[in-house]
Amino acid sequence: MQYAFFVDFDGTITLEDTCDMLLKRYGNPRLWEINEQWENKEISTKQCITNCLAEMKLTPEDIQQVVREAVIDPHFKNFLAMTQEQGYPVYIVSDGYAQIIQGVLAREHLQVPYYANELHYDDHYSVAFPHFAKECGRCGTCKTRLIQQLVKPGEHRVYLGDGTSDFCAAAGCDTIFARGKLAQYCQAHQIPYRNFQSFQEVLLWWEAL
Repeated sequence: MQYAFFVDFDGTITLEDTCDMLLKRYGNPRLWEINEQWENKEISTKQCITNCLAEMKLTPEDIQQVVREAVIDPHFKNFLAMTQEQGYPVYIVSDGYAQIIQGVLAREHLQVPYYANELHYDDHYSVAFPHFAKECGRCGTCKTRLIQQLVKPGEHRVYLGDGTSDFCAAAGCDTIFARGKLAQYCQAHQIPYRNFQSFQEVLLWWEAL
């Protein structure tokens, strides 16, 4: 059987959500209210990010500071080595920022295809959403549509994630590794999943196949 792995970035590959890192460092109570509205599905990702960027007034150095400090799962590199050895594709699908993903991967000397929202700086940050699906409009990056575009016929789709932007995408996959809000969602909707705290559980699952 052929496998394809679709992996969330923030809070899945990184131990801490890098968007939360920005909020904690440069945020204010208003920003946390905006983030809570997004978590409650009262506003879209596009609205959330646009409002947050207007409040934070980030600089490129602020983004680079997060890139330097974001810690990745200690077993992620072994996971990549396993998939590469077997010839199975891995895709990072994220509702976060491409510049942070690119920076962390470069720092760790890793090459993984990634799909995310894109920051642009010209005196202030703005954001583009190259993977937005207007028919839904909920997420900045439509992970469900990306999976449909990237998966090849006959591939067993494995999803790994932890947050609200993973709900729809994970539900359409064959095997789900979940924690946090995604695990709660799977429980509430009786969707079969495997609980995981690190990529070590994924490696153990693979060894047992």
